[in-house]
Amino acid sequence: RSSVLRFVLDTMPIWIVVVGLFVIRVVLGAVGFLANYEIPGEEYLSFLLALFLAIGLVIKTNTESRAAIREALSDPKSYYIAFTIAAVLGFKGVLTDSHAIEQVKFDLAAYNVPPLLIIVFLPFLAGMITGIAVGFVGASFPLVVTLVPEGASPYPYALLAYGFGYAGMMLSPIHICFVVTKEYFSANLSTSFAHLWKPSIAVLLWTVALFLIYVRLAEL
Repeated sequence: RSSVLRFVLDTMPIWIVVVGLFVIRVVLGAVGFLANYEIPGEEYLSFLLALFLAIGLVIKTNTESRAAIREALSDPKSYYIAFTIAAVLGFKGVLTDSHAIEQVKFDLAAYNVPPLLIIVFLPFLAGMITGIAVGFVGASFPLVVTLVPEGASPYPYALLAYGFGYAGMMLSPIHICFVVTKEYFSANLSTSFAHLWKPSIAVLLWTVALFLIYVRLAEL
């Protein structure tokens, strides 16, 4: 019982961010509704407030000195990581709003590339370019849906698209999780990539196998 309590206390900052994100957003939404005012950037403000609460808890429970807090807040690496995240998300937004992936679909169709290959290539390309799951899903899935054969179940094709998009994201040099982890541990980019291609190939092979199984089952 004591070890479970210790685990809960040690992970409390994470729970504050996860739960607080939704609670604060609901509160902000209610305040905006009552005041008849839409709070700009409500989802980002909710995350920041929850994050500050978690940081405050860490400082309090670990009784950090003011010097240690100043040192942590002035660490250039933290600002570099924050800037990297902002840049990647900004790039994703530009890519989505410019409909660049949609143009790729039209170009491939103009060269008579089979729809199944386009379903595989578009999410993989979007994953490589955006480096984030919501990026390759948002950019490619609306196009993938239009390529599903008429009368066929969309689920096997959604699985196929997501598997290749996920592999593209994992191999992307701007994958947020990868970039942040590399910077935090001061790891080497090329050396780190050497550990990613084998698991990515395993994901692709498993995705293709499941796709073939699901298509076969849908035909029965």
